Amino acid sequence: MDSAELRAMQAPIKERYKTDPQAAVITLKAKGTIDSESLSCKVETGRALAVAGLHPAT
Repeated sequence: MDSAELRAMQAPIKERYKTDPQAAVITLKAKGTIDSESLSCKVETGRALAVAGLHPAT
C-alpha cells in the first residue's frame, strides 16, 4: 500500500468525522488495583495490564 492508497482509504472516514465530530468520540474505561508492596497501581486497560508507579530513581 502506498501513501495515495492509504489516503483514499482514509478519506471517507475523515469526511465523516469532519461532518459529525461526535462520531469520532470513543469512551475508554480502565480498572486498577493498588499494590502496596511495590507502591504501584496495576491498571487493566482492556488490552493489557499496565503497571504505573513511582519512578525507579525514587
